[in-house]
Amino acid sequence: MRQTILDFTPEDLGLGGLLWTIPKAHAFIKAHFGVRFSHGGMCRLLDRLGLSFQRPDRRAREADPEAMAAWTNTEFPAIRAKAAVKDAVVMFADQVGARSDHLSRVAPGASGARHQSWRGRGSGSG
Repeated sequence: MRQTILDFTPEDLGLGGLLWTIPKAHAFIKAHFGVRFSHGGMCRLLDRLGLSFQRPDRRAREADPEAMAAWTNTEFPAIRAKAAVKDAVVMFADQVGARSDHLSRVAPGASGARHQSWRGRGSGSG
């Protein structure tokens, strides 16, 4: 059970969603082992398995640190200078909160660990 939660998303196992929740972990155990737990019992089981609720970092998986540094050190100063000449203000907008895979909940993960995403966390790459 522990390794399943660490290695797979609920979506991978047909339970839907990217994050493990108590009801999804319970559904997995019921389907695969035929065992039912109360909500509190499920919480205690996950705790005994060394899992605690985690909140994923909100960093882009595709982030390129070198490209970000180049933009910050070269491109943005040029944009800011161009705006200053026109007495304009530079404003930023993004689609935060409008993503279909928005991760705003906590979900179980290895106690004491900090994960960037739910992919690859069992191999230490997350």
